[in-house]
Amino acid sequence: MVWFSQWSHGQPWVWAVGVVILLMIHEIGHIAAAYIYGGQWLGFQGTFWGIGVRLDLSSSPPPARWRTLVAGPLAEWLAIVTAGSLWSSDWRVWICLGLTNALLNVVPWGVIPNDGTQLLRYWTEARKSPRYRLLHRS
Repeated sequence: MVWFSQWSHGQPWVWAVGVVILLMIHEIGHIAAAYIYGGQWLGFQGTFWGIGVRLDLSSSPPPARWRTLVAGPLAEWLAIVTAGSLWSSDWRVWICLGLTNALLNVVPWGVIPNDGTQLLRYWTEARKSPRYRLLHRS
């Protein structure tokens, strides 16, 4: 914890600001991908477990759903790698933030509609489609 205290200069709000900035980058990643695939951003959505974006991908091709979901964590990890490269003396902080992101957002918890849970749901739906069965015969 000494390294965290030195990084944040003893101010816990420094950590909170970093998390908020990464959250914004994450959500902007989802929004940018939605626009790339012809979707629309409908606004932010807050719940008791976090904040997210509402997107309309109904006019987008089917792969746009999972690509848009993956874009958020990828944007966040790109920001973490960039920050870790620029401020390499604080590498423990960046690793901690990256692992926290993976644990809370990418791991499919099932009950929390995070990116991992939604990706798992889309994957299981795709496995039921005739096209998937045709391409992946046993």
